This record gives sequence, C-alpha cells and structure tokens, in this order.
Amino acid sequence: MKKRRSMDSEVYLGDLMKIYELIVKPTKFFRKKFSLKESLIWFAASDLVFSGLYVITRSFTRELGIIETFLAIYMFAWAMYIITSGLITLAAISLRAKSTKKIFTVFAYSCTTFLLFGWMPYISILALIWALSTTFIGISEVEHMSYERSSLAVSIGIFISVLVFLASLTY
Repeated sequence: MKKRRSMDSEVYLGDLMKIYELIVKPTKFFRKKFSLKESLIWFAASDLVFSGLYVITRSFTRELGIIETFLAIYMFAWAMYIITSGLITLAAISLRAKSTKKIFTVFAYSCTTFLLFGWMPYISILALIWALSTTFIGISEVEHMSYERSSLAVSIGIFISVLVFLASLTY
C-alpha cells in the first residue's frame, strides 16, 4: 500500500512563491493566466490576514468589540475593492482596454501587497505605493497597454474612489 503524501507543505510553499513573484517580479507574474475566481479567493484570504493582524496590532474601538471590528475592516476592504476596481475598469475601458475580468483579477492580486503588509504603521505607505505600481504593471501586461495609459487608468480610478470615500465621511 502506497503512503499518500501531504499536499499542505507544497500548497503553502506555492503560495509563498506566488507572493514572492508578485512582489519582486510583477511583470512575470501577470504574464500568467489567472481566473477571476482564483483571484477573488486570493483576495479573500489576504483580507482575512490583514483584518486579523490589524485588529491584533491596533486597539479596537470601545463601541465595537474585536469580532465586530474584524468584520468591519474585512467588509470595508471588500467594499473598497469592488468600488475601486470598478472605477479602474471603467477608466481602463475608456482608454481602450478590452477585458473587465482581467482588470478585476489584476487588482485583486495587486491588493495582496497592501493586505499583507498594510497593518504595519510605516510600511503600509510603501505597501500601498507598491500595490498601485503592481496594479498598473499588471493592467499594462494583461491588456497590452502602455505604462502611461495603465497608470492613467489607475490614477483616475483611485482619485474617484478617494472622492467617493471622502464624500461618504460627510454623511
């Protein structure tokens, strides 16, 4: 009788290599084919890590408990993902992009950098900048756009997203 090998260690090592390639070699990473479902699962897992680490390392509000704070952060990240990736997609389509699924996929993977390192106070700024950089690198790779056009699409999408967020604070 053959012994079955555990796939757990191989899965974790593969995920670590995926994170490494995304952070260090984003151009090579985005040349691969990914499904939207796979990228959304990846985003959900990264968001769970971010929400958990954020709650652990930061004090939570007195009005909300730990679980409520965790869920609020988790849901806020999803809301911002949906709004921002939608706006980036609209901006990219106006600049002649062809596939909406690919842009949603790119943004889900690009957010990984921020979601894994964004809970650290000063590193979060660098992680955010790198996440935006990997977003326009990814869009330019999957849509065969110039870096200028893809960075313009990302900038427009982020700008409108920030305006929507600031407007929501006033109500």
